Amino acid sequence: MRATSIILGVAKYACTRLADHGCRVLSFKGEDMAQQTKPRAKPDPAQPIVTVEDIDEALVYTSLRAQRDDDWHRWADALLDQRNRIARSGPRRETRVMQPNEYPER
Repeated sequence: MRATSIILGVAKYACTRLADHGCRVLSFKGEDMAQQTKPRAKPDPAQPIVTVEDIDEALVYTSLRAQRDDDWHRWADALLDQRNRIARSGPRRETRVMQPNEYPER
């Protein structure tokens, strides 16, 4: 066999395959696709997806990493920001300033 006949045979095969796939794509009407997708249930905004405990655990593992480049700092900052958002959205604790005479005796 000569090299030219091999190249022409491969080219003919490739053109046939491309034409076949092109016809399939152009004639596709989508009958086998879902007619309508179901909407996802919206998460309850009062209930966060992650908890403060989950973020604290991620912070522990993050702090164990020795290489602290810019990406590490962005990750740690994002975790702390998310922790603050969740902590502020939860039930509020009462903050009361004690008078000096209210401190326990030592």
